[in-house]
Amino acid sequence: MARTSLGAWPRTLFPPGKQSPGNDANGRTAMDNKVAFLRENRIFAGLSDAERWWLANSTTIVTYDSGRFFYTPKDKDEVIFILKRGRVNLFRIAPDGRKLVTAQLQHGTVFGEMAMFGQGM
Repeated sequence: MARTSLGAWPRTLFPPGKQSPGNDANGRTAMDNKVAFLRENRIFAGLSDAERWWLANSTTIVTYDSGRFFYTPKDKDEVIFILKRGRVNLFRIAPDGRKLVTAQLQHGTVFGEMAMFGQGM
């Protein structure tokens, strides 16, 4: 089954997902990995390392199984999603009930920010 990992900032709508304690195979902690991921994403290029560490400390990484809904237009929380791995389909429901995919997001995509400014996703 496909899985999708997202980083949500500044807070998450969901309970924390499964997180592995301790260090990874390269000796890096989960926090080191978050900071490295933020460093690789162009939207955070202007941040200092201290700001990236603060942001990494303020985020939650959540993993979802394929097919899971994690955000709907009715959700009003201020959240920005960063797609770390997997794919996300954005879609609308047509008047006849069909699901119309409007975009398929890939690794590294930042989304949800328009909802923070009242423009919906």
